[in-house]
Amino acid sequence: MTQLSNYPMYSVTKDGEVYSMVNNAGNRRNKPYKLTKCIDRDGYHIIGLHRKTKKVHRLVAETFMPNPDNLPQVNHIDGVKTNNNVSNLKWCTAAENKQHAYTTSITVSLKGEEHHNSKLTDEQTKELIQMTLDGKSNEEIASKFGLHSRYVSLIRHQKRQQHIWSKHFPGIQPVISNKIVNSKNIETIKEIVRQAFETTKSNTEIGREFNIDASTISRIRNNNKPTAYYKPYMKKYLNMENLQRLSKTHHNDESK
Repeated sequence: MTQLSNYPMYSVTKDGEVYSMVNNAGNRRNKPYKLTKCIDRDGYHIIGLHRKTKKVHRLVAETFMPNPDNLPQVNHIDGVKTNNNVSNLKWCTAAENKQHAYTTSITVSLKGEEHHNSKLTDEQTKELIQMTLDGKSNEEIASKFGLHSRYVSLIRHQKRQQHIWSKHFPGIQPVISNKIVNSKNIETIKEIVRQAFETTKSNTEIGREFNIDASTISRIRNNNKPTAYYKPYMKKYLNMENLQRLSKTHHNDESK
């Protein structure tokens, strides 16, 4: 494990594992913590370093491989974009990288469970997509399938597993988390709050109606760090008796 020259609180190994010596609060850890890698839209492993996204294979190459000719790109010798071992990497020109991609058939993309780096079977992907449509949060789904919430978000937004969306959910629009908030539609935000506190609809039912996560409704009802846009319209409902009633009603509805 070798310290990164530009990020002294992070280290990388020759096989592409990245470790941090600082936590989210900026405090130093007692021992290195292995960071979770994600996969970008081009199929490469990426990692977050101090609010910046870096490709893992670049970190490995820059740390362990001399580049006397100042070549601009790093090639995966075996054609597997997630094999970031230093022995599988080579500095190259853009033209060499493009030619190598063609000859090793990297540009031919396998789909779903056929892909060598697939995290889910097609049946699991169907279940995951259905959970997004049912109003489950990225974090809930990620926990169930042992994934990073960012990967769930990519599937939710149809940036991954498009063939499953097309085959099993044709024409269905994804449920986008906090879409209403991001659009700043005040009247709709007020109606969401009203239904959360004045009706006995379940979190899922309200989430489906407004195309937002059920967890958003739960946070509103329980005053559990709701998004700031909802707060001005929650004030008149925030008393202990009302919160307890709604919490009990919600629990009963969601457990049916």
